[in-house]
Amino acid sequence: MNLFTRYIKKNLKILLILIIGILLRFYMLGSIPSVLNRDEAAIGYNAYSLLETGRDEFGEKWPLVFKSFGDYKMPGYIYLIIPIIKFLNLNNFSVRLLSAICGSLNILVIYWLAEECFKNKKISLYSAFGLAVSPWAVFYSRIAFETNVAILFISTSFLLLFKGLKKSWLWLISAVLMIISLFTYNHSFLVIPVMLIVFFGLYYKKIFLKKNIVHALIAFMIIGAGGLLAYKNIWQINQAKSIIAVYNDPFIHQEWVDQRVFHENLAKNNKGQYFFYKITDNQYTYYGKIIFTNILKNFSPIFLTIRDSRLIWNGVQGIGFFYYIDLIFIVIGLIILLKNRKNKKSLFLISLLLAGTFPSALTIHQAHPNRSLNMFWGLYLVIGLGINYLLKKNYKKINIFIGIIYFLSILLMIERYFVFQPKNYTTAWFNKVDQSITTINNLNPNEIILSQNLDEIYIFYLFYSKYPPLLFQKTVIRTRDNSGFYTVHGFGNIRIKLLRDFSDFNQEKMIVLGSSKDRFLLEKGNGGSKIVNPFNSDLFYRYFNY
Repeated sequence: MNLFTRYIKKNLKILLILIIGILLRFYMLGSIPSVLNRDEAAIGYNAYSLLETGRDEFGEKWPLVFKSFGDYKMPGYIYLIIPIIKFLNLNNFSVRLLSAICGSLNILVIYWLAEECFKNKKISLYSAFGLAVSPWAVFYSRIAFETNVAILFISTSFLLLFKGLKKSWLWLISAVLMIISLFTYNHSFLVIPVMLIVFFGLYYKKIFLKKNIVHALIAFMIIGAGGLLAYKNIWQINQAKSIIAVYNDPFIHQEWVDQRVFHENLAKNNKGQYFFYKITDNQYTYYGKIIFTNILKNFSPIFLTIRDSRLIWNGVQGIGFFYYIDLIFIVIGLIILLKNRKNKKSLFLISLLLAGTFPSALTIHQAHPNRSLNMFWGLYLVIGLGINYLLKKNYKKINIFIGIIYFLSILLMIERYFVFQPKNYTTAWFNKVDQSITTINNLNPNEIILSQNLDEIYIFYLFYSKYPPLLFQKTVIRTRDNSGFYTVHGFGNIRIKLLRDFSDFNQEKMIVLGSSKDRFLLEKGNGGSKIVNPFNSDLFYRYFNY
């Protein structure tokens, strides 16, 4: 038996789990979802623009902040996919590939991290399998989500922190990965500092050992310098995102003021009651209660298993972020962790779960999957503990029943994502926008009118036309509103406007592309062909003076 065969035999289970995870993440990656969402298109086109011109869509040279729609995107994902687009061209698959790779690799990282924390191969396998077939992990790995890439860097950096206790040079790699995560998604600015403080508090004696101190200091300098650079350059993003913070919300502030005034008037003649309200109604207590409530909402079974159907872009329709059956494993695993809270690694994991809720808890949107993913992946270490406990107890009939439910849950998730959702939620995904744009470009019009009812349609046109970035940078007309968001009104021979009438549609060879909201006007217009809906989608076009 040669070395390769022995390796396969020894690691067969985790390799099979990895293959399952890869299949779920890569099968029809470029066509399910059928088209990109607007953020994916912006990420892809800005990477393409950098590749072609060394500038983003605003003409900025190699920026560390991408203005995009005015939402200020982080640079990590955009820069990382430049070589992918170089070799695979600009398309759905090339933009999503990085997320799928990171989602697949995170299965291995969870496996190794569980092994490091629990020294139990079975728990490691259960944790890895849970993540491999997880509804949220599959969904997020098949879309160009920056947060999905960031959690790979974060989870790997935490794994190397523990490995570094024996080989301290690994802390240097851990530090670099932490810095990359800071440039990839902004929740890293909360999670990483908290977990570094926790790790230092738990292992400071080992960190200050003579054999470790040099690497520890270098790693600290890397994190310090890189962190300051990231914070300085990405301050614009933090400022733009600060409007959704709990403490900046004017409605919450007014609620606090109203409550304080009401209680002050109520307790005017009662000094004891007045003093009590002074303590309970001060700003820190009031906002603290809101944040604490938001933290608890992240662990709510409703949030974890009954997903908000309005969040089309954040999960599989009809399926929660976790399976219902996962709740049993989570509860058992959390009880085990809490019972072993004196164990340093258990305490680290408990801290990770809490820190993972902070980005979500501090915002007005409360529990939100994009900001809770660091808690989500941490929960699979807990799930591994819970599964292992049940199987060790040898409750044969119960375990068979749970196994069947788990298997059926996975099958339902696969059917919902790969069959049901593509057929029933096409309008939410701007269905066939790629084919519609290709079709109207093939007609070689002199002018194209795009309806503003098609949200950020300009970025889809740029992406699916592979529009020359330099020409766009030179000809774009855009405005900025009071909230800081940008609206593109046109570029080259493209105009973007609300379709109210067709009085100015007198150009030779003009095409108008609109949504179902514009259908009545498109059918009503004179001087052109009949309305065309070639792909049975939400998009309609009409051409004039051909």
